Amino acid sequence: YWTGHGAGIGLIWNGRINNMDNFQWLKDNASFLKISAIERALEMPEGTLKKFIDGRRDLPDKWKLSVDRWVSIFKQ
Repeated sequence: YWTGHGAGIGLIWNGRINNMDNFQWLKDNASFLKISAIERALEMPEGTLKKFIDGRRDLPDKWKLSVDRWVSIFKQ
């Protein structure tokens, strides 16, 4: 299960707490990643993640867990 919302609030996922560091890591490393491929892999509407990374919008709550999980796996 997971819970969390807003900056500074951690996500609880499978008993593990992942804080907002994964989202900052994604923003910091976006130039090395193919963002459109991540959006397709997560079945996310085109441009959603790109706009979040560029600071033009917040990441919708419905995508936070998927993005957090993707970054956690990718960083391993």
